[in-house]
Amino acid sequence: MKATLTTLLALLAGTTGCAPAETRAMGGAGVGSAGLPGTGGGLPPASGGAPSAPSGAGGGLAQPTGNGGALRAAGAPGTGGSGGGAGTDAGGSDDDGSGTCKTATSLTPCGTNPNPCNIHSGYAGDEYCMRPPPPGKGIQIHFGPSNYTDPAEVAKYVLKPGQEVNSYAVVKVPTAEDRWFSHAKIQMRPGSHHVVDSVVTGDGITEGLVDGTQCPGDMAGTFPGTQTLVEDSPPGGIPAPENVGLGVKLPAASYVCVNHHGYNFTTGDTLREVWINVWFVDAAEVTQEAKGIFLSAGPYMGIPPKTTQVLTYTAEVPADGRILSLLGHRHVWTDRFAVFKNEEVVYDSYDWRESPGFDYDSITTNPAPDPANKKDGAFSGDLVVKKGDKIRIECDVNNTSDSTITFKNQLYGGEMCLLFGAAVGTEIIAAF
Repeated sequence: MKATLTTLLALLAGTTGCAPAETRAMGGAGVGSAGLPGTGGGLPPASGGAPSAPSGAGGGLAQPTGNGGALRAAGAPGTGGSGGGAGTDAGGSDDDGSGTCKTATSLTPCGTNPNPCNIHSGYAGDEYCMRPPPPGKGIQIHFGPSNYTDPAEVAKYVLKPGQEVNSYAVVKVPTAEDRWFSHAKIQMRPGSHHVVDSVVTGDGITEGLVDGTQCPGDMAGTFPGTQTLVEDSPPGGIPAPENVGLGVKLPAASYVCVNHHGYNFTTGDTLREVWINVWFVDAAEVTQEAKGIFLSAGPYMGIPPKTTQVLTYTAEVPADGRILSLLGHRHVWTDRFAVFKNEEVVYDSYDWRESPGFDYDSITTNPAPDPANKKDGAFSGDLVVKKGDKIRIECDVNNTSDSTITFKNQLYGGEMCLLFGAAVGTEIIAAF
């Protein structure tokens, strides 16, 4: 199928929650996880009342000169150092320099090293850099400058105050054979709303910035994406016992297409940059394959100014299975994002600044849904689904602006009501 933005999102999966964070029992052994992250995070704080767009943030997206640049895939040691790219450490250990996470999501790195890659970019967020996995043990996908001492190269990724940009770029995966991965970690500089990634194949695909608003080629698989600044899935690479053996396929001769949504609502320049590490697992250890969940409720017809509207979409589960994770994606104008399994609330979120994702397994205890107090929460335990069950999403949209809101990937200039997730045994994809 063609890898448009819609179908790309359809295969993105999500994991675990932001504040209020879930409690996860750290135990068990083995490898295998959905490895498909995604949560909300990193958005600017509000001062109270109805949200308003900062100066320069309204209207169309402001595209900086030279925006984009090429992604880089790293499967071998890099030099690191001042002004250099991320690389493995001299000893070739599994430590990427970012620390070991005890929860799957965070707004700050899990380690204490203020500059793990020694890059000295001159912009906020150097502490989010990660070194890639050692050669043969995994790969890193990097969106950002290849040389921090080259002003022209750095300028491709700089956002001026008030700018909000969606960029697409493609990198060739440096593997000569099919590989599987079970553990993924993503870190992004502040000012990142999301990174949506997909594996694509086809003739005529070239590396670098994509001229347009979609990925080239044909969809061939999933690749980790996120909506929080730090994502480690599963935390420390340790899955729940029932998730041992889960894996995600990375086809040979494929490309990763990255959609990065960056914003700068500050008064100074910021730098867009993302590091994604995945660790390989032997194919013989993969006994379960994670599949995607995607539903969309628009808005497709537009929501007039000074009005409210409940957007909803219902899908029928096509086969018995188990939902691994859910993430509701929306922007400023949605006051509540809820997910129902039949009539039971299994996901509930009220803060657009921190759209949470939640895991559903035997070692994760999520905060209970609390609609009366408008607090985020979710079902806890294995979320088993049967063929014929109904999964419904609802977005309560309150358009207090003076403009009609349409389906658009802008924090203030548009709205979206999208459910991402991962499942095993079934796939729940909207047909529209």
